[in-house]
Amino acid sequence: MKYDIDKNEYGFDTAISASDWKYSAAITGLLYYFKELEKKYEIKTLTIDEITDNFLLYNKEYITEESYLNFIEAFYPEDTLVHKKIETQLKYTKEFTPEIIKNIKENMSANTVLKKVFSKIKFDGTNKEEALKLLNENRNLIVKETFRNKKDLYDNYCQTSRLLEKGDNSPCRLKGYYFDPNRKSKATGYNFASSSVDYFDDEVFDFIPFAFTGNSFETIFLNDNLNLEILEIMNFKLREYFSEEKEREITNIRTLKQEKAMKEGKNEPIEETSVSVSLKKIFLNILQKKTDYIKYGMEIIYKNKERDYFETWYLRNDSIEVLKIVEDFSRLDIRIKITDKYYFNLLDEVFSAILNLSLLTNSIVYLLKDRENFIKLDVSKENLSKIFKYNYAIEQLIKINQTIRNGGKGMDKNLKNSIKACASEVMKKFIKDNSLNKLASYRQKLLSSVVAKNHKRILDVLTQLSVYSGVYFSFSFDYIENPTQNEDIIHYFILELDQSRLESKKNKENEDKE
Repeated sequence: MKYDIDKNEYGFDTAISASDWKYSAAITGLLYYFKELEKKYEIKTLTIDEITDNFLLYNKEYITEESYLNFIEAFYPEDTLVHKKIETQLKYTKEFTPEIIKNIKENMSANTVLKKVFSKIKFDGTNKEEALKLLNENRNLIVKETFRNKKDLYDNYCQTSRLLEKGDNSPCRLKGYYFDPNRKSKATGYNFASSSVDYFDDEVFDFIPFAFTGNSFETIFLNDNLNLEILEIMNFKLREYFSEEKEREITNIRTLKQEKAMKEGKNEPIEETSVSVSLKKIFLNILQKKTDYIKYGMEIIYKNKERDYFETWYLRNDSIEVLKIVEDFSRLDIRIKITDKYYFNLLDEVFSAILNLSLLTNSIVYLLKDRENFIKLDVSKENLSKIFKYNYAIEQLIKINQTIRNGGKGMDKNLKNSIKACASEVMKKFIKDNSLNKLASYRQKLLSSVVAKNHKRILDVLTQLSVYSGVYFSFSFDYIENPTQNEDIIHYFILELDQSRLESKKNKENEDKE
């Protein structure tokens, strides 16, 4: 909530507390604003209206339309605010080649307000001063309208018509909280009552967009409203870490492109392209590496550009422990095309499972089934690479499952070694008999039984395989004891029951000897 306070007593005339996520995000945005514009503020614990809380103190006079627009221009980079790119091109280009002129003209028509401003001239490289003058004269208009209407800026979070309006008795300007009170429609629902709607609005909500970190499609805000200093540190650090991870990701993509070009015998330079990086992959990596600054669970506010509402996730303390057991989230970035419109996205499944402490059994089975498609193909380097990628992912998913099932503990080491040893002996038998097709048949029977959740059939197949191979499956007794709770035992056995796992083990042993 926001309060008017006595400036003579407190040194400031406004106090705001993180009473809910909206005010927490507004405070975070305000802190960016005050720091950028070098305005004085204070974070202090006070008692106001018999409520003791942590408050951000500042003066109303600090917030003006001109200062707000100046902050927007400073806060966002050139690829977000195109007029900044135009200005750089006009100021620092020494020779206006046809290609550069064409690019500048394209930027000048990048959105409606830029088209309107630069429609007054026909840029040809000789009239850059005239173009710069137009830009400077219309700077505030350009910034305001670009910020207001760009789908990943203000329009992603708030009703565009409410930008820089005073908070009054109108519905809250945030998406998902707003409706048009003068327009009765299906959106208001049957037997609509205005008393059930959150009317409370505040002009400080215009600072909420700055609190979110991410890419042009999805963003997040970490809501820790117990302490404003921690709220500030966590979100400032998140933005810093996200930027570092994003640069690392872009560098990796560029390196891969260069390596591919070299293999194909191409010497042309790699063009700089806009790269969209996965918010969830980067966020998971940040959470895993930087758990030192996340001491306990918290609320995470998520905004997807395609949805007109905010979502709430909860990062539990137990989830933080699960995060620590995954070796590399980047290697779990697997997308499998199901239909033209639907993809199985493993990273999304993992993210949801860790946050909600839900099992990944369906994903494990799906990957085991899809892995069979590559095992059946020729043993090319490309197919082996995909099999190894799947094997790593399946093993990590089993670890996550076991950690969630067992309250933070993974699979018993002796049990895991027993499964691996049994699978290894079985494979040696089939390799010796030159009957890998028969091994694939047993693996498929086990998979089909797992998909059908037919525990009796699973035990029948295990018995047949044990008799045929002459290998005693000591791990099966743990499974028999509680088939549902111990289903990961079978998943792990199927994972290990593949020749590539044996080859991978040999290679690792050879590397260790060297």
